[in-house]
Amino acid sequence: MELAQKELIEWVAIPLFIFFARVCDVSLDTLRIINVNGNNKWSATILGFFQVLIWLFAMQQIMENLNNFFYYIAYAGGFAAGNYAGLIIQGKLIKGIVLVRVIADHSLKTLSEKLYLQNIKSTQMEGTPHQVDKKTSIMLIIANRKKTDLVIDIIEDTCPSAFYSVQDVRHASADNLNKLHLFDSRKELRTKHTLL
Repeated sequence: MELAQKELIEWVAIPLFIFFARVCDVSLDTLRIINVNGNNKWSATILGFFQVLIWLFAMQQIMENLNNFFYYIAYAGGFAAGNYAGLIIQGKLIKGIVLVRVIADHSLKTLSEKLYLQNIKSTQMEGTPHQVDKKTSIMLIIANRKKTDLVIDIIEDTCPSAFYSVQDVRHASADNLNKLHLFDSRKELRTKHTLL
């Protein structure tokens, strides 16, 4: 009975502990990176402390059983699952805004209207490329980070030949932005919208 219990702990309980410890460790690392990018010093520090603490517990089990290959599988599996869980957490918790630049050789008015229907702010300007006899349209789009995929889908559907880039915005005066009318010149589109 004692032998069976010992094998159960060695082959089931400890690998499961290593697996879930690694999932927690990597998920906390994702949260830590989000807080580092958001300049949340204390949150990032606390998360980093618990992340390393959990990692040490998992590594302790492996170092004490270096000949048990099953523990390595549990460790690697936990790392992979932790990355997946971290991405889900990131999608749920991530905040802030992004700046999307769009450059096209045609008018972006239709794109502006479609973005407007999704309550996404944008503004246009005219650009002059190297060939001065041609003109380009440049659009700046400011959106909630969670709407990034939606913005990209609208751009690719409306202007498949346009170039676009996405940039994270660390600091922005959102209150001032909400006072601006960042749409096309039609009067019915000149309304105030909330950014976030």
